[in-house]
Amino acid sequence: MSEVIMCCGRFSTFTSGHSTLLDTLTAKTEELGCSGEVFVMDGKKARLDKRKNPLTGDERVALIRKYYPSLSVSKAEGSAYAVLNELKANSKNPKYWILGEDRQEKAIKLATDYGFETQPITVQRDGISATLARDYAFKNDFDGFLTTQPSFMDVEDSRIVFNLIRSRQEPDV
Repeated sequence: MSEVIMCCGRFSTFTSGHSTLLDTLTAKTEELGCSGEVFVMDGKKARLDKRKNPLTGDERVALIRKYYPSLSVSKAEGSAYAVLNELKANSKNPKYWILGEDRQEKAIKLATDYGFETQPITVQRDGISATLARDYAFKNDFDGFLTTQPSFMDVEDSRIVFNLIRSRQEPDV
């Protein structure tokens, strides 16, 4: 069974907090010589809520691949259960799971339930959330939106994402 280091989430919208997770994943893969795998969650339920998930799974995958070409990035239909099933079916062992501090307990219990001896690598994010980024977009505040984006991200890419979020905004009910 080959060992991998993984990270999974919706990444909707990609923020500097997410980049901290993926920077940690990249550094750990280089340190240990393992492959790094990113799973972009894109289940049916998530696709129905355009306010929380204004970008398609394919759009989120493309953005992460552009800025993190050394990582394997794929769209995961369903939940973390589907990701762990896929890893098991492909004889891959998630040796480490890169997580935000708010996700550790639940994720490691899940991995243990699947028979993996996965170690968490908890990352303290910078307090920037995807919800905050989307809220800036909904309020048409591009300058605020930019404060949530990774410093390395092209302003043009940030503008594209901002405009996509705005174009898919559903009115408040």
